[in-house]
Amino acid sequence: MLTLSIPYLLLPDALTIAVCLILAVNLLTRRRDVPGRLPFGMFLLAVAWWAFFDVWDLQTSALGLKMFVTGLEYVGIVSIPVLIVRFVVFYTGVQQKWLRLWQFARWALWVMPVLTLCFVALDPWLGWVRNDFRVLELSPGIFTLDKSFGPWFYVHAAYSYAILLLTALGWAWLHFRRVQRVVWNDLLVLLALLFPWLANIFYLFSGGHWRSFDPTTSAFTVTAVLLFFNLLRFRFLDFLPVSRERLIENWGVPTLVFDQKGRLAFFNREAKLRWGLSGGLIGLDRSEGIPKLSWLPMPPDGPETRTTDVIFTGDRRFEAWEAKEKLLCLGKRPTGTVLTMHDVTALRESQRALRLLNAELEARVRDRTQDLQEANRRLSEELDQRRQAERLSFYYSLHDPLTGLGNRSYLLSRLGQVIERYRRMPQTQFGLIFINFNGFKRINESYGHQAGDEFLRLCSNRLKESLRTIDTAARYSGDQFVVILDGLLQAEELPA
Repeated sequence: MLTLSIPYLLLPDALTIAVCLILAVNLLTRRRDVPGRLPFGMFLLAVAWWAFFDVWDLQTSALGLKMFVTGLEYVGIVSIPVLIVRFVVFYTGVQQKWLRLWQFARWALWVMPVLTLCFVALDPWLGWVRNDFRVLELSPGIFTLDKSFGPWFYVHAAYSYAILLLTALGWAWLHFRRVQRVVWNDLLVLLALLFPWLANIFYLFSGGHWRSFDPTTSAFTVTAVLLFFNLLRFRFLDFLPVSRERLIENWGVPTLVFDQKGRLAFFNREAKLRWGLSGGLIGLDRSEGIPKLSWLPMPPDGPETRTTDVIFTGDRRFEAWEAKEKLLCLGKRPTGTVLTMHDVTALRESQRALRLLNAELEARVRDRTQDLQEANRRLSEELDQRRQAERLSFYYSLHDPLTGLGNRSYLLSRLGQVIERYRRMPQTQFGLIFINFNGFKRINESYGHQAGDEFLRLCSNRLKESLRTIDTAARYSGDQFVVILDGLLQAEELPA
């Protein structure tokens, strides 16, 4: 006897809710609007809705609330087949081919689901969809609604089975007619469309404890996963229903397509608006010149993309475009080229402005460098003059400017040094000579001060010539001089 525990009953629906919501958010938030995206996303949300209220149903024991919750389940149940039909129709592009028929069918498909929802709401009185309700406890805390099915249930089931089967067959017919070779993921998509149909038949005709577990929501989850990953992973949802012309038309940048002979084969809306192209240019050879496209660069001669700058000037207008042309090949055979134009005017103007700013900055730096060099030269000269002045100032602070001999300060400094040395080494003696010129005043009065100064300079020079290098001569006052004889060993060594 099969016994189902709580995890086995709630886990499938919980996984269904999580998987469907994740896939729906991923799909509905995609920026590119691909065919069938919206109905496929709504289909995922409908499956999650069904599974959510199924979980609520299994945990509710009150009969009235249980009937209300199972009624809400039917919102997702009746919507799923119609949403699958809408997805396949938009995915394959049938609505464009049979526009009038689809305008009628897209509303007619909802008639049976709306009627079913109305009859479900009236089940307590009519019982056309469900009747003979009883609450059964499968395990502690898990309850199921045992019921019998009314005639309208089978009508709706037949309707759902029919449109699901027709949708699967219609997709297979439209798809396999278009592809050259059937691959395994094509079969998986077909299986995904048929799997819920088979799972629901198993549920309806099964008995015993399997009747308490409806695998249809899990089957639709399998369908959602197979469709999502097969159609998106293999890029069917992005590119298969869209022709090359429509793809290039929505490229977003001016695009030109040339055949293997260099003839213009196609241009998109951006190229038409930018250069005023018309259909009469189709088929013209680029090597012979195409009106309004005389600026076309040379085509690539290898598999590498050739990039060329195209500049437009005139009427005080400057435009810069970057032309990228790629060789298209079928196998190893070239079939043409595709040329895309990217507006880089702002970039080139920024680069040109940056070059001008750099040149201006370099000129300013050069001028500033010259100014700094000149300022440094002047500062160096000023520093040299200041140091020279300081040296002269220091020199004249210790020397007599008239005779060039040491002055009184210099004399006292030297005298202090020799006295200090004598105290340390008494054996080293020194001598002092005081010189005073008598009658110097009469020279100034008789011959003038200039003659007196010249006399003092003459005496000073002779005094310096007669002394040793270690001796010191200093002008003490006007006509008084003092000589320090350094390094004497005996007093007798004093010169006469």
